[in-house]
Amino acid sequence: MPEDLRNQVVAPKEEHDGDGGELYKSIALCGSEQIFIKSSAALQILQSLGGSSKRLKIVQYLALLGYALPTSARDRMYQFVSKRRKKWFGTADECLLWDDRFEDRFIDDGALTGIYRD
Repeated sequence: MPEDLRNQVVAPKEEHDGDGGELYKSIALCGSEQIFIKSSAALQILQSLGGSSKRLKIVQYLALLGYALPTSARDRMYQFVSKRRKKWFGTADECLLWDDRFEDRFIDDGALTGIYRD
């Protein structure tokens, strides 16, 4: 990942809490030829969701309308929601179940931080 994009996604080491974990500032979605961050990543994820639910189709349509907004405005809205998401939606007490495609959907933290783990 290019250094300028990495700096937008991962906080500098001095901002880490000291437990060895990384502090992520945003979501990053790595496509085959492009990297999406913040609101652009969220919109790409929403558009790529499969299914025939009417609610999902409405959300995907709204995501398309989101592209009409300037990126700076979308990113401000993304930051507003991301700071409050745990308060609004809570956190899960359980982990996702592993399936055969689980690793295909996520990249190793090392791609962002340069620190690879086994």
